[in-house]
Amino acid sequence: MKPLFYILLLFACFPIVAKARQSNCFYHHNGRYKIIDSAHNSMILIERKDSAETQYLFKNGDTSQYDMKLVFKVEWLNDCTYKQYLVYNIIHTRKGDKSLPTEGRILVNKIMDADNNSYLVYTTFSNKKNLKYANRLWKLK
Repeated sequence: MKPLFYILLLFACFPIVAKARQSNCFYHHNGRYKIIDSAHNSMILIERKDSAETQYLFKNGDTSQYDMKLVFKVEWLNDCTYKQYLVYNIIHTRKGDKSLPTEGRILVNKIMDADNNSYLVYTTFSNKKNLKYANRLWKLK
């Protein structure tokens, strides 16, 4: 009987622990972050301040020149949910920079697990509801 009680107590406390992990969301509204994608040998550097965010994509471990630059307007819906509206998107090539279309590029992000060093975010696209991503963003000093 006692093991069952402890199991039920553990499950009863889980929402409290999950809420505590989300309570750090506000800490991540501003700052510099990185995402490491080892499967594609790439890194994304993110700089967010207030309602503006810039992302730089670096491929093949080369951080001397970005391969893509994305600029977003950020709208915080609550402490743990924000929308990103793509303002412009530039691809860097050997022949120079090339701008890409931005219409309809809206991302909805929900922070699910946050601490002082990183957060886990789930991202969906407004025009492609079935396309979802999960990434851990690591805070840079």
